[in-house]
Amino acid sequence: MDIKQNNSSFKWVWITATVIFCALFTFALIPGAAAQGNANTSPAQRQNYTNLMQNVFNFIVQNYVDEVDPQVLFEGAMNGMFGALNDPYSVFMTESDMGSMGDTTQ
Repeated sequence: MDIKQNNSSFKWVWITATVIFCALFTFALIPGAAAQGNANTSPAQRQNYTNLMQNVFNFIVQNYVDEVDPQVLFEGAMNGMFGALNDPYSVFMTESDMGSMGDTTQ
């Protein structure tokens, strides 16, 4: 009988430890999940960002003191977005960059 009680106590220790470990693991993941949730904006929010970028682009092209090449603005915006990722492996490549890369990789 003493062995059964000992096994039962041991079993409850493992169950309790597992539950605590799972709870700690879950709470450790919540900040990452919340940050990821912020990145997943709603379609309406994404549309607002797209509209804002388009409005700024149009405003600069139409109202800037000097004439601005739209391709230069576009490439600058793309470089800025990729730069905001803070990922050394994610970069925006222009068509000429892609051509150069194709030449070097063949």
